[in-house]
Amino acid sequence: MEPLPATLVPAAEEAVEEAERVLGPPLPPLLRRLYLEVGNGGFGPGYGLLKLSYDNEFTGLSMYRRARENASAKWSSFPLSLLPVCTWGCGIYSFIDCSSPEGPMWGWDPNPGPGGIYARLEEQGHTLERFTEDVAARMPTPEEARVLALAPGVPVFRLVRTAFEVSGRAVEVCDTIMAADAYLLTYDLPAH
Repeated sequence: MEPLPATLVPAAEEAVEEAERVLGPPLPPLLRRLYLEVGNGGFGPGYGLLKLSYDNEFTGLSMYRRARENASAKWSSFPLSLLPVCTWGCGIYSFIDCSSPEGPMWGWDPNPGPGGIYARLEEQGHTLERFTEDVAARMPTPEEARVLALAPGVPVFRLVRTAFEVSGRAVEVCDTIMAADAYLLTYDLPAH
């Protein structure tokens, strides 16, 4: 088991209280303890627990507030008690339901169904012809090392996949940073 990053700073009590004022119900006890005793985001599954505060547009509370203030925003139709707590990349998020002390989890994937996002693109009239992938290994930036909770000296892969339709136009680009010690990249290439 890997130790938690040494740079974790617990959330201030005021940040947790502000989140509870905005949400209405209190945070589930375990989530409250994680924020107050372990860190204000940056650890845990996926790309780590989201910060609570309003530091930037990618904190749990900022995303929650935007969804509540804009009826056309993603998640605006979700129950008011759902707080985004984790991102898995590709627009996939986990939420915790604050209406219950047990804090049941919800998931949201904007690319549901067989075939994922590429099937959704084809359903919208894009006939996909090919993909390119550019893969580079390098040392992480300080922010990447923090978000991915990397041990010192662990490199990252940067994989940029571009989907092209038959006209040659790029219709999707997925830019992913991943811990090099956690993934094996396998390619099956034809001989001719």
